[in-house]
Order: sequence, then structure tokens, then C-alpha cells
Amino acid sequence: MSKPKFQIGTMLRGKTGYYSGITGSVKTISEDTMGDFSYQIITEDGTSSAFIDESMLEELDILLEMAGRLPGRSQTRKDKRKGREHGLIIAIGNNEKDYAHFHFFRSESDKQQWNGIGGCIMMKDALYYKHSGHYDELDEEELVALIQFLKSPYKKRGVTMWQQLVDLWNDNNSRYSVPDETPMPSYYYNMPNYNEKQ
Repeated sequence: MSKPKFQIGTMLRGKTGYYSGITGSVKTISEDTMGDFSYQIITEDGTSSAFIDESMLEELDILLEMAGRLPGRSQTRKDKRKGREHGLIIAIGNNEKDYAHFHFFRSESDKQQWNGIGGCIMMKDALYYKHSGHYDELDEEELVALIQFLKSPYKKRGVTMWQQLVDLWNDNNSRYSVPDETPMPSYYYNMPNYNEKQ
């Protein structure tokens, strides 16, 4: 008698097809007459999915997901004309494995997918950090807006967004912490890449 790969309450993510990127916990498990399993998952907003075949799902390692994000978005003039939901989302991962870096995403759905999408920028050097499918780069206008955003005040603590980003990294990545006073590098358009395999 076969057993399901995932259990009730396990956090899963859709990896292919219509449900690619959807995340949630297992609510119900179903077994068909052939002994194949499918799962109904419930997302953070309480929505229940249809039953999804086991082959289309993967376990979500929560420890490698987002630890926190900066409030608001880094917006170009074009983004501002489109509204608050446009622009870059800046976030920090939890228990990252090496160099201090932050993630940028262009939409909430991209952020929720997290793995294999968006881009990363080093926090101690002016370099893109290309790894695990995070290969995006910024155009010139996006980069200028990002720098302005990181220099702007984080109103809750009387520090800049950059200083809050450093604190977010250190609070969630103690093995690779950086000095609290780490200055923001001089990021520039077409800055070089550091690839994970280098």
C-alpha cells in the first residue's frame, strides 16, 4: 500500500502547470483507484485549491523564503503614474547560504514565488549576485529609482531604508552578518555580475 509523499499541514508550492508558484498548506489528501495521490491546499488568504497531482507539487522550505521586505516600492516616474502596485519590491531572504544580498521583484506574485525569479544585488559590493534562477537586472531608470528609495527615510525608526535593509539581513542571516554601519555601495548601471559558480 503506497503512502502519500506529503502530510496534512505540509507547506507546498506548485512547480508546473496552472498552479505554478501557488503556495499553501495541505488541507486534504485524496488517493485514486490507481494509488496516486493528489492534494488540496489552502493558501494564506484562506482560499482552497482544487486537488493537485503530487507530481506538480514540491515541499516548500520555509527557512529559505522571505524574512522581510522594505515597505512600499522603489518606483520610477512611469511606475508612479501607474499606481502603488507598480515598481520594485525589495526583500531579504531567511537563512541564506552565503554573501549578503537583497532580492528585487517586479510583482507580488513574483515575490510569492521567490525561487527562480527576480534578481539579487550584493550589499557590500556593486555587483549583481546571480544564483538559483535570480538572474534579472535593472534598467537605468529602475536603478536610479532604487538608489533614491534606499536613501529615503524608514520612518518607523528614524533611519534610512538602506540601514533597515542591513538590519533585516543581520537579524535573519547571522552566519553571514555584515557590520551595522555597512555603507551602501555605489551601484551603477550595467554593473558586473557575480555568478554563484565563480
